[in-house]
Amino acid sequence: MPTTPEDAEPPPATAVAVATPTASPRAVPPTPVVSYPTALTARPLVLPANGLEGGVRLLTTRYESGDDRFMFHNLEARGRGALGTTEVEAALVMFVYQQFPESFGDVPDPDRLQSIFLAARHGLDPDQTVGLELDVAGLTSEFTTVRGLAVYHRKAHLSPRAAIDSAVGLGYQRSSSSQTVPSQTWSYVVVETRHRIQAQLTPTVALEGRAALRFLRDNGSPSEMTFTTGSAIGFDVGVGVTATVAPTIDVIAAFDVLDGGDLGAKLFTIGVMTRRVP
Repeated sequence: MPTTPEDAEPPPATAVAVATPTASPRAVPPTPVVSYPTALTARPLVLPANGLEGGVRLLTTRYESGDDRFMFHNLEARGRGALGTTEVEAALVMFVYQQFPESFGDVPDPDRLQSIFLAARHGLDPDQTVGLELDVAGLTSEFTTVRGLAVYHRKAHLSPRAAIDSAVGLGYQRSSSSQTVPSQTWSYVVVETRHRIQAQLTPTVALEGRAALRFLRDNGSPSEMTFTTGSAIGFDVGVGVTATVAPTIDVIAAFDVLDGGDLGAKLFTIGVMTRRVP
């Protein structure tokens, strides 16, 4: 008997694959990138890991004695680099030119190499360091001074636009002269403090006032008629301006009075520093 469409059995059902929803992995926010601060007051005492900084400065020292003025122009190359939380720094000062009154006639130029500075410091945190410094002056001259210091350095943020950093150092200084016969040496125990007050005038310009005080205690040095021995106190005061003209470039200008103005010693500084930070 023929079947009608109504009597026909329906075709077997076909299985349809249905995707089972799965939980998506939890989104992890990206690690924020913290750039090196442009503001001088916000900068840490040591560079970030693998950071480098270097530059040159023109140093002009002027002495005054009565109506006479003497000027010495030196060029300083300075650089520092960080590996982890440890930083090393080096500086080299070279003689460029000197100016004397005509009445002095021809004055021989001093040695080309004026001084060498080396330092290594460890950052306890962004605002605290401990380290060692070595300063050698007159390495190739007849009068040589070597000074080593152990230094503790701390920076305090007074406000978002003001900071003060202070350092205290304890060490030893040895000076020697080949001008005397026989040659003589002088040694001192040195205590030094340095203080800088920084004010951020604009996001890219900062003003800095600074002072340094040194106490040298004679360590049994011999006395010579041409050299002053015994304990002594020296101090420097100055003011400087740092302008960040690009995220990685600073232009620096400063004026300092050295050793309390003895012989009218004044230091004028202008320079540029550049850095590469991660």
